[in-house]
Amino acid sequence: MNRVELYAKDRTLIADWKVDQEICKEFSSLTNEEIVFEVVNLLIINLKEETGIDFTPNMVINELSRIVVCGREIDLEGGNPAH
Repeated sequence: MNRVELYAKDRTLIADWKVDQEICKEFSSLTNEEIVFEVVNLLIINLKEETGIDFTPNMVINELSRIVVCGREIDLEGGNPAH
């Protein structure tokens, strides 16, 4: 359960990684929008370091169907986190 998972538009898992319990506690108090913002921005930073390419949050969000953080599922519809 202490994982972050990213799913593509076709609902396939495209990335996941373990996080510690403290991160899960921090994320539990955030709204869906805040969680998406945090995860996407961390992903953008990593992609920039690995590829040298600047991605915008919308570019990343538009390629995802769902984010799961510590068991909390957030469906993305049209680039916006569902409430």
